[in-house]
Amino acid sequence: ESAKFAQATEITTAAYDEMAAEYAERHEEMSEHWTSRLDEFVDLLAEAEEKRPIPELGRPGEDATLEEYLNFVPVLDAGCGPGRDARALASHGLPVLAVDISQGMIDQAMERTPRRLPKGFIRYSIMDLRRLELPDESCRGVWCSASLLHVPRRTAPRAMGHLARVLRRGGPLAIFLKRQESET
Repeated sequence: ESAKFAQATEITTAAYDEMAAEYAERHEEMSEHWTSRLDEFVDLLAEAEEKRPIPELGRPGEDATLEEYLNFVPVLDAGCGPGRDARALASHGLPVLAVDISQGMIDQAMERTPRRLPKGFIRYSIMDLRRLELPDESCRGVWCSASLLHVPRRTAPRAMGHLARVLRRGGPLAIFLKRQESET
């Protein structure tokens, strides 16, 4: 049983890899509740940018490396799943770096995202929230919706530390968790 606990993230990732298409289909539509949360987050991004402007660099080339893409100071969609929220953020004209530990989810996200978006742009990448391979203060905001619940409790503080570390000073950090129902 303890070996299974140690492998919890790997087991969860394998499950998401397997069910990615079904999950993506079920969660394609964003509810009004989530749309308004995302709009609030976008407003906070605009407020932060007013205080600390970010140079407008145009559109990244399709062959841009991750390092080059980070010059755009993207919003981090941490645990992007099939990319629904990343696409919603990009529709506000934002550069988005959407990361997930599941290859299956990244594949779904890329399949569901047009190569050239009318507004904004997205780069998808496989990354573990417990070891974000990004420089300090490289993201204008962090959107983390229902992702930390998949991180083992003992490593959650490390993941939180990485999310805070990559956030640009003054940028918004939105973290959504599931409420754990108490047993009575």
